[in-house]
Amino acid sequence: MGTTKNSQYLYLINKNMGRIYLISKATGTLSKTIKVSNQEAFVGAYLDQDEAIYLVSKDNKIWKVQ
Repeated sequence: MGTTKNSQYLYLINKNMGRIYLISKATGTLSKTIKVSNQEAFVGAYLDQDEAIYLVSKDNKIWKVQ
């Protein structure tokens, strides 16, 4: 997925498993795993400057993950 300029994390997404992984830029280690519902398959993900994660489902619903 990506990161923002001032973020301390790199965000990786596994759409099939419904997981968002936060990897520390400083150490390269996994800092946090966020589980999102896999009942609602998502096709896209976007990271805002405030580091909120937006997921877009197949039917164009938008979900905010913080």
